[in-house]
Order: sequence, then C-alpha cells, then structure tokens
Amino acid sequence: MKTNHSANAQETLAPSSHEHAARLHIDASRHYVAGKDYSHAAHQALVAHGHALLALAQGQDVSDHYREKASIEMATGQEPFLHFDPISLGPSGIVQSSLHVAEHHEAAAELHEHAARYLRQATKHYEEGKVALAAHEAQAAHAIALCAIDHSNEAAKHHAIRCCLVEPAAKRAISVAA
Repeated sequence: MKTNHSANAQETLAPSSHEHAARLHIDASRHYVAGKDYSHAAHQALVAHGHALLALAQGQDVSDHYREKASIEMATGQEPFLHFDPISLGPSGIVQSSLHVAEHHEAAAELHEHAARYLRQATKHYEEGKVALAAHEAQAAHAIALCAIDHSNEAAKHHAIRCCLVEPAAKRAISVAA
C-alpha cells in the first residue's frame, strides 16, 4: 500500500529518511568494528537499507514534482531555461568492493547526508521560485542516493558472508568438536 503524501510532506520526509539511514549506517559500522555483535550490525544495516530505499522513493517523488513544475514554467516562459550538466540517474558506477564493511557503511552514511542537504537546498530553491534549480538539486540528490545504496549493497554482502556463512559454520564446528 502506497501512502499518498503531498509534495510538501515529501519534501520534508525524504531528507529525514536520508538522515535516519545515515545514523543507522553509522551505528552498523560501530557495531561491526566493535566485533562483538555482528548480528546486531547486520540488523542495523538492514534497517538502514530500508530507510535508504524509502528515501530514494520519496526523493524521486520530489524530483518528479519539481521537474514537472519546471517544465511547465519553461513552456510558459515564466522561468528562463538554465543549462545544467546532466546528472546520471543510472547505476552510480563501480563501488570499491575491496573496502571494509565499516568503510562501506561510513561512505553510505556520508552520501545520505549529502543527499539530504541537496534535497533541503532543492526545497529552498523551490520556495524561492527557482524551480529549474530545485529540479536539478533534487536530481543530484537522487544520483547521490543511488551511490549510497551501492555502498549499502556492498556492506550487506559482507554481512551476509559474516553472519550467514561464517558464523553458523563456526558454531557447527564447535558443537561437533564437543
């Protein structure tokens, strides 16, 4: 079931979801580095990833809204067209899979914080009537969020190996030896 929020609500929710995902990634990194509770770190990573996907969807709604408004204004001649460098909305590129899981969480957290700032700036531009600039900032936030999700995916792979493949085998070996 998809909740139907107004554009104003999405403008507030998307950055907050990015910030929440960032905090959870930082917590997951700390738990993983402490080395005592890998399962809790994996849980934090999973919840962070869920917030990241939510933030991505909310940010896409904001971006679509701003882009629609910008195209209407440009068609009616209300706002001059400004040329911006295009921002890729495709896969964000190669993420270094050789990074430590904690580094992936830290990178994801930093990128989520950047995406939140871009979305807040987009909202500010939109409120000032700079709709094309708002659309561009929201699109940049979306591209940054995709990079954050790539880091989140890499961290999840590490957690899956650690929690699902390594720890259960080690526990079986201990019970067989006893």
